[in-house]
Amino acid sequence: MRITTQMLNESARKAGLPLDNHSLLDYISNDKSSPSVMDDKKSILEATRNAVNGKEYRKLWLSAQSLDTQAKKFAAEGEENIFAKAKDGDTSGICKEAEQLAEGYNEMLSLLKKNPDGMNALYFKTLKSFADGNKAALESVGISVGKDGLLSVDKDKLAAADAESLKKVFGEESSFVPGVSFIASRVADSARAEAESISSLYGSNGKQTGGGSYGKYDFWG
Repeated sequence: MRITTQMLNESARKAGLPLDNHSLLDYISNDKSSPSVMDDKKSILEATRNAVNGKEYRKLWLSAQSLDTQAKKFAAEGEENIFAKAKDGDTSGICKEAEQLAEGYNEMLSLLKKNPDGMNALYFKTLKSFADGNKAALESVGISVGKDGLLSVDKDKLAAADAESLKKVFGEESSFVPGVSFIASRVADSARAEAESISSLYGSNGKQTGGGSYGKYDFWG
C-alpha cells in the first residue's frame, strides 16, 4: 500500500503527534536535525505507518471473513440450504444471496489489489482466476466478469434465472463458490495475523513497546 503524506499526517493528528504544520517527510528529510531528533522522528513515521497499515489489514480481515461466511451459505445443509428454501419456483432468496456474494467478492478483490503485500498478490490472482474460469456459467445467470475481475450483476437477468440454473452456478456442482470460500478463509487468517502482529508493537496502554511512546493507536476500533 502506498502511504501518502496526507495519510500519515491525518493518522498522526488523530494520535496526538505534533506536526507543527510540516509533513513527517519534511522532518525526516531535514538534514539540520540532530541524530537523536532524527531517530525520534523516524520512529514517529514508522509508528504512524504501522497504524495506517494495521487498520488496512483489519479491514481486509473483516471483508474476507464476511465473504467466507456468505459463500458457505450456499453449501448449508438441511433446512438452511438456500436452494431447498426456493419453493414453488421462488428464487428471490437465492438471487439476494448471490448479489451479496458478488458484492463481498468485489470488496475483497479490491482490497487485495490495494494491498498487494506478502501473499495478497497471489490471493488476488487466484481469486480472479476462479471468476475467469467460471465466466460463462456466471454470465448465464446475469453476472458478468470484467477484465479487472470485478463482478457486475444484471438483476433482471438474475431474477429470471430458474432455480436449477442457479444451483448449477452456485450449488454443489459449482467450482466458483467453494474456490471463493477457500481463498477468503486464507485471506482472513493472513490479514488477521498481520493486523495482530502490528498491534502487538503496542502495549495494553496503547503505547509503543520497546521504549517508544508516540501516542495511542486504535487498530481494532
